[in-house]
Amino acid sequence: MPAQSRCQVRPQENLAVDAQVDRTVISDLERGKHNASIHLMDRLAIALLIDISEFFAEPSPSDGKPEPMRAGRKPKPKP
Repeated sequence: MPAQSRCQVRPQENLAVDAQVDRTVISDLERGKHNASIHLMDRLAIALLIDISEFFAEPSPSDGKPEPMRAGRKPKPKP
């Protein structure tokens, strides 16, 4: 999802609940396996407390490239 650097990081589950969509929709969006409708983008923007235009904004050169995410699942915390 573009504009990630301008949005606060939050778990997919929380974003999905706030946007009233299934968590798998958020996951599929992040992996490029789902195309977002304008309606979905509007709900995500509201949930993220940003204007929908942020999704279409060109990143500033000073933002740099985003760090790649590690592959796989996060390790489970030890009790």
